[in-house]
Amino acid sequence: MAGELATRSKLSAGPLRAAGNLLVRPWVYWLFHSWRLFGYGFLLPPLFAVYPLRTAAGILTYVAVHRKEWWQRTVHSFFGYAASRRHSFVNPSKHLIRDDQRYLWCLHPHGVLADGWHSIIARNEDAFSNSGNGPPDVGRKIALCFAPIIQHVPVHQEMYRDKCGSADKKSITRWWKTSDTDPALIPGGFAEAV
Repeated sequence: MAGELATRSKLSAGPLRAAGNLLVRPWVYWLFHSWRLFGYGFLLPPLFAVYPLRTAAGILTYVAVHRKEWWQRTVHSFFGYAASRRHSFVNPSKHLIRDDQRYLWCLHPHGVLADGWHSIIARNEDAFSNSGNGPPDVGRKIALCFAPIIQHVPVHQEMYRDKCGSADKKSITRWWKTSDTDPALIPGGFAEAV
């Protein structure tokens, strides 16, 4: 009886999962890859014009919950479901990395690797959690030193949690003073990504 139920649930999960991948994943993929940097911004003025109190309440609710772990994990796993599966992390110098040394990681050029990096992080929910060990195939905790606003941008904040901040000298050296987290930079700017 138990084996029959397990077989039946596997059969029903297959078509349901296939339907979800066909009907839901493309929309979440589009949201993740198209709207993650202020793509939603054009909606705010009309929403404030038509529903000022509801829009303000929605923004205040987001501000209240966006640093909560349950919220971050939920958003991270939602977008991880739809993130591109084409990207991978390749490090031909991995054998040279020593556990007793500290490093400054660089992702360059900005536009090409930043999207791939973001997709890899989205698929690995524990990459930036306190209990995680950094992005896959890196084997080290990484803190992203980008534009300071990124730590407050929806989706990015949920992915990188408290390991995201400014790219100034003070921020970079702050991470080197921790016992287990290396800073990472993306040289260049967004204008070079386009």
